[in-house]
Amino acid sequence: MYVALANLKLGAWGYYTDPAGNGKLAVIDTAADDAVTFVDLGPGCTNAGGLALAGGVLWVACGASGTLVPVDLSGGAPAPGDPVAFGGFAPGKLAFCSGSGYVTDQWSGTVIRFDPSGVEAPASAEICPMSDAGWAWAADIECVP
Repeated sequence: MYVALANLKLGAWGYYTDPAGNGKLAVIDTAADDAVTFVDLGPGCTNAGGLALAGGVLWVACGASGTLVPVDLSGGAPAPGDPVAFGGFAPGKLAFCSGSGYVTDQWSGTVIRFDPSGVEAPASAEICPMSDAGWAWAADIECVP
């Protein structure tokens, strides 16, 4: 089991909103008495949040960094890759459908498609623009068969 840990500190407005350092990934081994280890996602991932699996790669949305971090799960231990831009401002929730990645942008309310192939930085395309009424947060996303 994987859990994204935002690693936030108290901000100016009295809420835990400011990054306190790198985002982390808690790895919980449910077959071994729920033993927990932690993976540092690096300085390119602050305010870690949404998680989604594509093949052997767990993608992490890093809201304060404006990046996505691929974590390779094919080896013995999770190995974070280089952060990649996703084409928006603050990535939120992630989903994968038919080989494409989709991520919500917490600032604009858009949904952005990206290529998770890893060959180059993911190309992005806005597929769900902000509403005419103004800012709207796309709170979650999921692909179904």
